[in-house]
Amino acid sequence: MSVHNFIVTSHGLSATNWFSKSINMHPEVMCVHGNEKNLFDKAHIKNDEGISISQKNSTQNHGDESIQQHFSSLSEVRTAKSYGSVHYYRLRDHNLQAGFNSRELNFNIANLVRNPVNLVNSSAAHYLNTLSSGNLNMHAEVFDTAVKQSQIYCQLATMYKLKMLDPYFLSFMAACMTLTMLCHEHNLIDNCPHIPMEKLVTDQKYYSEVFSFLTGIEPSESYINQVFSQNAINQHANKRVESAEEQYGAWQEWQKMAFYSVWDAVNKQGGISKQYTKLGYDFSFLTTSPSTILL
Repeated sequence: MSVHNFIVTSHGLSATNWFSKSINMHPEVMCVHGNEKNLFDKAHIKNDEGISISQKNSTQNHGDESIQQHFSSLSEVRTAKSYGSVHYYRLRDHNLQAGFNSRELNFNIANLVRNPVNLVNSSAAHYLNTLSSGNLNMHAEVFDTAVKQSQIYCQLATMYKLKMLDPYFLSFMAACMTLTMLCHEHNLIDNCPHIPMEKLVTDQKYYSEVFSFLTGIEPSESYINQVFSQNAINQHANKRVESAEEQYGAWQEWQKMAFYSVWDAVNKQGGISKQYTKLGYDFSFLTTSPSTILL
C-alpha cells in the first residue's frame, strides 16, 4: 500500500478538531486542522524535536493556498510519511478544485459530513457566539447570511412575531442557510467519498478504514485504542449529543418551520435528502414538520 498525502474537507462543526488531533497521534503522520499550520498553537502539533511550535502568522484564511503550497508548508514543520489537513479546504474552494482536477500531487480526498439537523443546531450556536462578540463586521456577515432566503425570513418574523434583528432568530436563520452550501458541495467533485461524522467517532473499524484510505498506512490496534480513549476536545462535545430526531423535536415551532422550509427549497434544487440518505441518514421524522411550507 502506497503512502498518500490527504485532504479532508468539511463545512465544519463536524468533529474536525477531534479527527485532526486523532490522525496526528500517529507517529508517521503530520496533520493539521483548519489554518492552524500558520498558528501552531495546539499542543499536538510538534516539530521533529518534539517541541510544540509557537504561534506564527495567523492572517491566512481557509483555502487560500494552492495544493502545492499547502503540502510544501506542511513538510517544513516536521518529517512524516504522510501529510494532511482537515477542514482547511471546503469542496467549493477554487484552489482545491484546481488541484484535484490537475492531480498536481499524490493525495487522497474525502469530505466529512454530519446530519444536517445537528449541523444546523451547532451552526446556530456558533453564529450566536459570533454575534455576542460585538464585532460589527461579524454582525453584518451573519445578517447577510440569514436573509439569503429573505421571503422565508420575513414570513417567519411575521407569523411568529419575531424581532427581525433578534440574535437568536438571526443565528438560526443563518445556520439554516448552511443547507444550500451542503447541497452544492456534494456534487462538485466526482467520486469524492463522504465520511459520516457519527460513524467515524463511534465505530473503530470504520475509523481504521478511513485512516488507511487517507494515509495509505495500516493503523495498529494500540493507535486505534489511543484514539478512542481520548477525552472530548470541544467543551460542547462533553454533553450528550441528541439524535437528529430528538434535536428536531426539541426545537420551537418556528425553528422547525425555518429548517423545513429551507430544506424543502434546497431539495427542489439539488436533492440533498437523497444525497444524505445514501450515506445512511434517516429523515423520516421530518414528516412531523409543519404542514405549511414557507415559499
